[in-house]
Amino acid sequence: MSEDTTKKTVGRSEVVGRKKDTFLTKEEAISQALEMLESARHFLVGTNAEDGFPNIKTMSNRGRHEGLKTIWFHTDASSHRVQQLKRDNRACVYCLDTKLSRGVMLVGTMEILHDLDSKRMIWQEGERKYYPMGVEDPEYSVLRFTAIRAGVVDAMANKGLTFEIE
Repeated sequence: MSEDTTKKTVGRSEVVGRKKDTFLTKEEAISQALEMLESARHFLVGTNAEDGFPNIKTMSNRGRHEGLKTIWFHTDASSHRVQQLKRDNRACVYCLDTKLSRGVMLVGTMEILHDLDSKRMIWQEGERKYYPMGVEDPEYSVLRFTAIRAGVVDAMANKGLTFEIE
């Protein structure tokens, strides 16, 4: 590590910053991350393919999340993404605010849900064109992402922080 870098431990995570005082506080990081989750139209979702290499897909923001811990998505039951998650449920979700040069990456697991309560919770009527049987369409699946760790970067301020999600 060079003289102009420093380490900081937050929970069980170790964070490396470029210079002293380049860390966001946990409160700043959570606030920025929640703002990004609220305003983003899309997220980049990463899963692991059959060969072990990461795959990234853009997924629409359903406007449904529980803090930084849980984010809800939907996809086709027969999609490659669902097949990948059946083999390996580890995933990451990345959200970017290009205007402010900020980003948040959440790391955790993704669960595939087919129950009607979960489907009704995130269903939007405009989706009927893709799922003609509506919320009960067997092709309509819900993905529930549960984060264990977050990394937030504010590039304009040259600050960041990685921390465990409780």
